[in-house]
Amino acid sequence: MNAIREISPAARLAVVEAGVVLSALREAAQEHGLIFPLTFGAQGSAMIGGNLSTNAGGSNVLRYGNTRDLVLGIEAVLPTGEVVDLMSELHKDNSGYNLKHLLIGAEGTLGIITAAVLKLVPKPGAYATAMVAVPALDQALSLLNRLQSATGGAVEAFEYMPRSYIEQHLKTIDGAREPFDAPHEVNILVELGATAPRDVTPGPDGRAPISVYFEVRRASKAPDAVCQRASEMARGRSDLASRSTTTLSQGGRILTGDGCHRVDPATPGSRIWRRQRISRLRNRPRSSASEGSGYGCSAAFSPNTDRPETARARRRTRRRDAPSRRRSIR
Repeated sequence: MNAIREISPAARLAVVEAGVVLSALREAAQEHGLIFPLTFGAQGSAMIGGNLSTNAGGSNVLRYGNTRDLVLGIEAVLPTGEVVDLMSELHKDNSGYNLKHLLIGAEGTLGIITAAVLKLVPKPGAYATAMVAVPALDQALSLLNRLQSATGGAVEAFEYMPRSYIEQHLKTIDGAREPFDAPHEVNILVELGATAPRDVTPGPDGRAPISVYFEVRRASKAPDAVCQRASEMARGRSDLASRSTTTLSQGGRILTGDGCHRVDPATPGSRIWRRQRISRLRNRPRSSASEGSGYGCSAAFSPNTDRPETARARRRTRRRDAPSRRRSIR
């Protein structure tokens, strides 16, 4: 179950089995000038079946969406042993219930996904990557919106890293260096991916025109920005993603196994910048959680608990507490 059954450059889709490793699919697509845009630090071991079962996001979710947004069809085996063939290759399919979305993200509780039809997209011909510092988180949101408008939605990644994460990264990772000459509280790693010839063809200075879009930072009053070579910064972004678990430590001790519980909360963009919520996270005792980074505009925390609370446990707690809440309302 680890075969890439077909890659169709004309239709820009791939038919793969659940055991295909994500990095293998990405490499196979690149041979045709295409990419499967899902990417994260564990792509060298993560399999397509697991990505679909968990509806993985990745660092490029801002541009391409979650895994379910990259799926045209799936094949699955139900608990009864029946095989469900939903291997549609249609982009527009309004024929009744969308059953594949019930199975994607169900973590195997409704059936085991065995194959899928996945969307491929053109591989960007040039990348521009920069680390940007802004005075406050609300200005980071403004910067994101300006970049999206100026580039036509070419923002591949927009990753928020607080100063605490930068400091822990410098202490934990050998050879790590400061992104700026002076420290900043709000650090944003931005990557743009260009496919249009006007943004890809290098100019007289050898730079791809896509890099000029970072001039929009002046309009957002960003106090500082460092634009290194795209290839160097891109390697740095990949390295940061792959080592994020190592960096998310507590008191200099690396949390692994049961001691490392990673959570990936999602918050509307209009609310993530509220200072009250950020201050609560910063004031949380170090024994219960360490401050994290926001890969793809989300926060990752590493509570040092022996038995991390699962989603099922949280649902049981909510059901148990529901009657008492109703009594209090009355």
